[in-house]
Amino acid sequence: MLTELIKMSNKYGAQSEFVLAGGGNTSAKDDNTLIVKASGYQLATIKEDGFVKLDRKKLNHMWHVTYSDQTSNREKEVLKDLMDARCEGEINRPSVETQLHDLFPFKFVLHLHPTKVNAVTCGLSGESWVENHLSHNVVWVEATKPGYILAITCKEKMEAHEKKHHVIPQILLLENHGVFFAADSIEEIDQLVDALMAKINQQIKSDIDLSKTSLDKAIFDIHLSAIKSLDVHKYVTFEKNHAIDDILENPSSYQKVRTSFTPDHVVYCRHEPLYTSFDNLQLTYQTYIDKFGFPPRIILLKGSGMYAVGDSQKQSENARLLFLDQIKIGYYSQYFGGSKPMTDDDINFILNWEVEHYRFKVQSK
Repeated sequence: MLTELIKMSNKYGAQSEFVLAGGGNTSAKDDNTLIVKASGYQLATIKEDGFVKLDRKKLNHMWHVTYSDQTSNREKEVLKDLMDARCEGEINRPSVETQLHDLFPFKFVLHLHPTKVNAVTCGLSGESWVENHLSHNVVWVEATKPGYILAITCKEKMEAHEKKHHVIPQILLLENHGVFFAADSIEEIDQLVDALMAKINQQIKSDIDLSKTSLDKAIFDIHLSAIKSLDVHKYVTFEKNHAIDDILENPSSYQKVRTSFTPDHVVYCRHEPLYTSFDNLQLTYQTYIDKFGFPPRIILLKGSGMYAVGDSQKQSENARLLFLDQIKIGYYSQYFGGSKPMTDDDINFILNWEVEHYRFKVQSK
């Protein structure tokens, strides 16, 4: 079971259309034990030591516990119970979505954040498109707080769906988040993924233009030097292509990608880029810090390109990848009614959530 789980994890984790940075998680289960990805590990390279074994009886008991109504207390209580549900000898921290994995009555569960799937989940008419084009084994779950609140919401949705349609859901589409697939074999998981992607690709009529565009080297050197001078300890990665040029030149295009679509975008890119000109760079950079309490990870510099900034090269590269993903979702969501970003309340939850701080710290090393 573990061998198959690792194979499935590596397969999907290695494909950028499904997973970026440390996103996504996987699990396998029998009657007594759940094996789930540990927080902070990457699916593309995960091995046996990247998973955690948990006692399913203890996980089931968590559904019957009354946790605190106060957010920070509740999250601490849930985390403690998750850690206590680990089998003897386990030391890794389970994925925050462990309960949701255990909820499915299927052997394997695959959770991903595919760009084109999130064009649906972040689309204004995404829910109606799902209702009109997908089968009864698919459930739409409205945007909600991740972790325990998400698990409770999904449990209620799945039970109501099964009662209504007499079908156990195998696919959950989570608004402003991603997708869960569940089945008793890896082959069936693959079939579910392929069928969903085929339906979505039929709806999308054109691909985004991410072909590279050029910037005069002398100008680039000046701009890069100015950005590095803002904080000499930061690493910077540069990107310039047709889609970025459109965002820099067209305010309406920028507005479509200004705010995060999913928790991953908040975690890796912050919730909002710095959109500025070279002449105003220093002033707007400091204004951004004064407003939000931290520096930007994405700087969109007019007449130049996108600069992804981080405390390490890996952090900078992950910011670049995730903001490109945000741009793609903004483009592809036009085929699903236009883009729908996360709410300010949900963004602030992620910005302050200890779980995401832990995950980001581990994956940025």
